[in-house]
Amino acid sequence: MKSGFAILLSCLAILLGACGDDSVDHLGSDKAITALNFSAMGAPGVIDELDHMIAVTVLFGADVTAVALAIEHTGVSLSPASGVVQDFSSPVVYTVTAADGSAQAYVVYVNQGAAVTTAAIAGNPAFTTSISGTSAMGGGTITNQGLSAVTERGLCWNTTGYPTLADAHIADGAGTGSFSNASMMELEPTTTYYVRAYATNVQGTAYGYVMTFHSGRTFGTDHAGGYVFYNDGVGGGLVCAKSDQSSQPWSSVTGVAIGTTGYAIGTGLANSNAIVAQAGHSGSTALVSLNYTDGTYDDWYLPSSSELYLFHTKLRANGVGNIGPYTFFWSSTEASATEAYYLANNGVMYWTGKTSHYTGRAVRAF
Repeated sequence: MKSGFAILLSCLAILLGACGDDSVDHLGSDKAITALNFSAMGAPGVIDELDHMIAVTVLFGADVTAVALAIEHTGVSLSPASGVVQDFSSPVVYTVTAADGSAQAYVVYVNQGAAVTTAAIAGNPAFTTSISGTSAMGGGTITNQGLSAVTERGLCWNTTGYPTLADAHIADGAGTGSFSNASMMELEPTTTYYVRAYATNVQGTAYGYVMTFHSGRTFGTDHAGGYVFYNDGVGGGLVCAKSDQSSQPWSSVTGVAIGTTGYAIGTGLANSNAIVAQAGHSGSTALVSLNYTDGTYDDWYLPSSSELYLFHTKLRANGVGNIGPYTFFWSSTEASATEAYYLANNGVMYWTGKTSHYTGRAVRAF
């Protein structure tokens, strides 16, 4: 009996010892830096896991003596800690410690790349006219190449913030100076995008500050009482009425200049109000447009020459918008005391006497 009892105790001891050893073996050994960003600019770190070195490229001229890096890692601790300001005039060593007590050091370098700025898209007429719901144009400026020549420049974009070359991007040349032909394709309509310019040289890829814009609606979309033909980059835009207004003179006042009508996008409403406010006014294409209602909206007006030109290029030229192929349209932009601008069926803006009978097509902002 005694020998049997002793054997049982020995077996229990072995089992318990095995369990204890197993718990030690399960302490984690993960100790890698997985992501690193210069949080003030969203400059990503390029991690060389083989040599355990990380390079971060910032804009040329940036102060690197007080930089707070945002660092993600798989260990249980990091020294120095993420977000603590460091002087990166010289490389800084970060050490990741695993649960099992083992450690891995990473050497982090902050390099100065090119100096890059991102052009605004929203509110910038140079780019808003290209915002089509599924595509948009953008650009930027390389104001200083930094320590070596810029071999590629362009735009990158995403829907989450701080886009990099790991996201959608397109190149637009090399070297310093401005660029404006970066075409962002395959966008989702009615979506906010984050975009920034980049420049790559030997030091790495530097990124400009992030700009946002709204992709808008596709041209010809039935929206807000009419057909969309302009997106302003912040979710608004312009639509035209679904049918023409009647043909009539530009105005009953034909020999006195208003002198204040504008050409630009956004001036059509003020132009229309100025036309009907003229002394002696008794009728005009602008008045017909101001009085138009689609049954829901009553804030329509006669478009300015630039607004009317967009109406042609984004809708009429593409066979969209229920627009007659031979119709001439009045704009609300005056050319002189006796003449005003109109849009011919070939898409060219001309001017003619205010007594001429042309068609109106009301527009409104949404």
